[in-house]
Amino acid sequence: MDFELNDELLGLQAVVRRLAQDKIKPRAREIDLSGEYPQDIFEEFAAADLLGLCIPEEYGGSGAGILGLTLAIEEVTKYSNVLGLMLLLTRLATGPLMIAGTEEQKRQYLPGIAAGTSRASFCLSEPGAGSDVAGMTTRALADPDVEGGYLLTGAKCWISGAMQADWFVVFAKTGDPSSRHHRDIGCFIVEAHQDGVSRPRVDHKMGVRGSPTGEIVLDECVVPAENLIGEEGKGFKYILDGLNAERTLIAAECIG
Repeated sequence: MDFELNDELLGLQAVVRRLAQDKIKPRAREIDLSGEYPQDIFEEFAAADLLGLCIPEEYGGSGAGILGLTLAIEEVTKYSNVLGLMLLLTRLATGPLMIAGTEEQKRQYLPGIAAGTSRASFCLSEPGAGSDVAGMTTRALADPDVEGGYLLTGAKCWISGAMQADWFVVFAKTGDPSSRHHRDIGCFIVEAHQDGVSRPRVDHKMGVRGSPTGEIVLDECVVPAENLIGEEGKGFKYILDGLNAERTLIAAECIG
């Protein structure tokens, strides 16, 4: 088996390495000290076509895949974990969509991520349910006024990119909220501007301060049927399938 990088990946690695040295290295300390979101670097990433590395070409990405994104994150985090996380977030929320989303969902939401015209967050953790996913209490009840729709109520915390996100991938229980069955979890697209969505708190952190982490609160937020990702009871499967790829990206952050 050949473990050498091909010419395309070597070229990508070289481009990101130069960008990191020229644009990120001089700004890294300032970003962490100030805690301000580095919009200028986000725009540099967009101009260099780095925000769609893991997104297929038919949806506006470059199709470099997880390996391409891993190489980019490794180069960037040599200088800034904040900026490595910025790249990682392009895959975190889009993962369930690419795994189980409809063609319409992919065409509506993925091109904006790749182009840098929209951002998304992955909403899983809750105040009482971090790694214990089955303990989540956010609920998705049938909406009596919208056929096939849902009303989402609950709170998600420690959400990376919460304040910049234009849309969220939210996991909620569609059955008995006290149930411990993984088959009771659904996965939904929620627009940040919708009624019933608020972002009341930004967390104060010791590090990675240029990437805001915050809370998302849902109060009977109306979600139409077409915003359900995949099948209603398979949210836990989409969590695992998505996070399996993220483990490689997080490892790249650690060794960058």
